[in-house]
Amino acid sequence: MECSIFQREMASYLYDEMPKEQREIWQSHIDNCSNCTREVQELQQVLDIVSQSSEEHWRPKKRRFERILLRVVPIAAVLLFCFVLGFVLGKLYLPENRKQVVKKTNINEVLMILAQNQKYRTSLSQGQLKLIQTMEKKLVQDTKLQTQISDLHQLEELTYTADKKYVSEAQQKFLEKYPESVLTAPIRISLAKNLHENKQYRKAQKIYREILADTFLDPSERGKYMWQLSQCYEKDSAAYFRILQQLEKEGSYGSYSWKSCKQLADRDFKQQQFLTAYERYKKYLQQSMLNDEEVKQRISWMRHHERDNYYPLMLYVRAQEQQEYYGLKVIITQYPDSPLASNAFKMYLKNQETTVRRIHKPFPKSRDATTLATYLEEVSQSNEQDEVAKFAKYWQAKILEQQLRDVPRALQIYKEIMEKSNNYRLQEIAYERVHQILNAERK
Repeated sequence: MECSIFQREMASYLYDEMPKEQREIWQSHIDNCSNCTREVQELQQVLDIVSQSSEEHWRPKKRRFERILLRVVPIAAVLLFCFVLGFVLGKLYLPENRKQVVKKTNINEVLMILAQNQKYRTSLSQGQLKLIQTMEKKLVQDTKLQTQISDLHQLEELTYTADKKYVSEAQQKFLEKYPESVLTAPIRISLAKNLHENKQYRKAQKIYREILADTFLDPSERGKYMWQLSQCYEKDSAAYFRILQQLEKEGSYGSYSWKSCKQLADRDFKQQQFLTAYERYKKYLQQSMLNDEEVKQRISWMRHHERDNYYPLMLYVRAQEQQEYYGLKVIITQYPDSPLASNAFKMYLKNQETTVRRIHKPFPKSRDATTLATYLEEVSQSNEQDEVAKFAKYWQAKILEQQLRDVPRALQIYKEIMEKSNNYRLQEIAYERVHQILNAERK
């Protein structure tokens, strides 16, 4: 489980509002994750403090929120709000003349608290952000940080009102004005995203590298920004795959590790590096726990053709990537029992439709078994398709037997293939099916 998924549900966990089964999964995650354990402890302390405080201390006047608000706002917003609240109440409100005075020696401490909470801003709604901004203004009142915080708030307001191009320009000016500020983390993140969407990849790369230089990023955040950086290398595939390899090696990057593993496996498969593709696909399925049928299919292809030194698979990939279709006939006629054969047959027929007109009607859009069986019967009777007609017959028989449960008709077609086909391998597998069907009927 990714920490980010758990943290979104942390409030429900603390309020004991989860089903028992889900709570056990969450508890197992906490027992094995020191970061989330610490977050749970900190939030519990925050909730204890808030529950002991009167509403007037932490809610704006003339505005009433239901208690459920605390349960549904992002956990990051709650932490940020309470960090600032605790600092204001404990550090800034001094007894002298009941005036709000900030000790000069506390400026660095104020800056550090604000900096620690910057990463949570991207998860806040507009209303939550306004609440935080109100507290921040009080926090830095009459300090040298007042101008910087004011500029930061103005910039954040633009994100809700201005177009992305104008926002990007304003963000870059802010970074130029405060190059050494520790409060620029969310600005950099938003700017990098905007630059990437506008296809300004070089500028986006520079910003992402600056973000990754931040030593305060936890592994899931680092994995996220490494992944986003990789997407900026649209025309530099070598750099793109180097970043993916870094993500793949580091398991603590969560979903970004197995996403990278899948991308690398796809590359290996297309480059006909089937041994490494096989291992990476297996690793991807184990880590992601997804039911990826396409990947499972490719794994079955590689397992089946390992004994053939992957030769049919090489022909198939070449047809896909380089549009060299001559090898498809080899797969259809010489490897009819291959799990690749039906796909190769579809690709072959589609290519024939584009190169030679009016051979037969187009491959049906409907993929139900009855339509396919009818279509294959028409193809098998076409003189123009004589080279692959017998394979079409065999495929039709398989559909009749396994999907439509018309075993007598399938048995008849298998016997026709045995008697009339001049393809030894096709005769052999047809004979095997006839033998298996008859033995099943005797039992």
